[in-house]
Amino acid sequence: TLPLHCCASTMSRFLIDENVNQRAIRSLPTATKGFDVLFPEPGSFKGADDTAVQKIANIERRVLVSQERDFGKFQLRPEDVPHGAIWLRPERISQRRVGDLLAGLCHVLVNEFPTNPYDFRGKLMEVYAGRVVIHAPGGHSDSYPVQPPDRFH
Repeated sequence: TLPLHCCASTMSRFLIDENVNQRAIRSLPTATKGFDVLFPEPGSFKGADDTAVQKIANIERRVLVSQERDFGKFQLRPEDVPHGAIWLRPERISQRRVGDLLAGLCHVLVNEFPTNPYDFRGKLMEVYAGRVVIHAPGGHSDSYPVQPPDRFH
């Protein structure tokens, strides 16, 4: 099981874009951690364009989780995702790498925002192997270093 011990909340609702490694997300103990996760199932938003996926996340008040490089082209801003967005930026897409990125994000959130680590509202978070960049409304951004995955435990 991938580490998710630090990211637990009864208030967190996520919409997983179809380009995210589904095996990585489904292997996480999301239900036992209180997460409400919407996956791209047939008949839902699977196959929808990026704008439609963003609108669904906004309407359903969910944090958008994506690996879509096009969001950069669209100049996605924190104001465009009022409930937040997590943009995973792995060097290579694999179950382990996506899990490591999520563990790194959780580690940063818990350590940098200990009083309310799961407040994703108005934040666009770019998650890289070595850092997490959090963009806030108004163009303000902060970068936080991420330790190697084996140091999270």
